[in-house]
Amino acid sequence: MSDSHTTRHRMAALLGASALALLAAPQAWAATAGHATARQATAGTVTATAGGVTASAVNSANVSTTIHDNWTGQCMDLPGYGSVGVNTPVSQYPCDTSESGDNQDFHLNPTRVVSGVQLYEVVNDKSGLCLDLPGYGSDPAGTHLYVYNCNSNPANDNQEWSVWNMTAPGGMALGSVFENFKASGSTVIAPTSGGQCLDVSGFANELDTVAGADWAMNAPLTIYGCYNGSWANFGLDDHLWAFLDQWTATP
Repeated sequence: MSDSHTTRHRMAALLGASALALLAAPQAWAATAGHATARQATAGTVTATAGGVTASAVNSANVSTTIHDNWTGQCMDLPGYGSVGVNTPVSQYPCDTSESGDNQDFHLNPTRVVSGVQLYEVVNDKSGLCLDLPGYGSDPAGTHLYVYNCNSNPANDNQEWSVWNMTAPGGMALGSVFENFKASGSTVIAPTSGGQCLDVSGFANELDTVAGADWAMNAPLTIYGCYNGSWANFGLDDHLWAFLDQWTATP
């Protein structure tokens, strides 16, 4: 992590919970985001529904984008501002939607289609490294994410993700979830039916009046069970993401 980035993190931490809540609360963030615009990727034809929530598999998402958590208001991030090395942990941090101002830009690299659903590697633009789990097989809920060299044969690693647009009862778009293929049993499972999804450590709580654990800057990104009808956010916890300020990608 560069000195300037370290200073930025420390100064923000000193602002206290009220300032953190302003930065992290989805409503406040959306009101101050300026030119940032959240989008869903193009959905395919594979769908599933549970508890009134519909999941639609994404079959076209070849863009470079900042990936924003709709609950915490922060973005997928790597330490510092430039290229990083293998095994660097992935966390969340307030979004920088400029095209080159941080290392928060990622692109989705299509790998193969399984059961009619497109799988992707999530590749950091500045480092060229893939979103990765330890080892090569399935990992349990709560496992932290890192970046690592993209495997030349993605089927042999746990770097593949399916992406699903989620829709609430009545048709309201909620955002997208990223489901890890290997951690979900090396099979395509609609996130309303199971699977392990991209997660911010901690839980969403619709009754929070101050920033919860998953609102913390630098909170690690993990995998966790995708859906539970008793959770906040239509049972999807803090697993809903949006694509901000998409650029044309060159994978």
